[in-house]
Amino acid sequence: MRTRFIIMTTFFVVLFILSGCSTAAPAPEDIDPASIEAFLSTDPDIPDAGKPTKLQATFTGSNLTDATTMVFEFRHNEKSEFVDGTFKGKNAYAGNYSFQASGTYEIFLHLYNGEYHITKKAEVIVP
Repeated sequence: MRTRFIIMTTFFVVLFILSGCSTAAPAPEDIDPASIEAFLSTDPDIPDAGKPTKLQATFTGSNLTDATTMVFEFRHNEKSEFVDGTFKGKNAYAGNYSFQASGTYEIFLHLYNGEYHITKKAEVIVP
C-alpha cells in the first residue's frame, strides 16, 4: 500500500514538472509567410551619418501581436549589427540606429513567432 502511494505521488510530481516545461509559443494560424510584406521608414527621411535615426518597420499580410518579435539587422561593408524592434501595435515595430558612415545599408527585418522566422529586406542610402 505504501509503495503504491509513493509510486502515484512520484508520477504526479513528474507530470506536474513536465507540464511546466513547455514554453514554446504556438504559431499563429493566420500567418502566411508568402503574404507578409514589409515597409521601412526612417526619421529623418534621409539619415545623416553619425546621428541617431528612428526606424519603423510596418508589415502587411497578417495581424501581428506582441507575441511576434522583430529584429533589425544592418549590413554595411561586410559587417552586421542587430537592434531589437519594439512592438508599437498595428503591425509596426520601432527602433533607433546611428548609421556610422555614408553608403548603402542593407537592412533585414526578421520576424519571429513560434516556429516562424520571416525575413524581409530593405535598403537605406546614407549620403
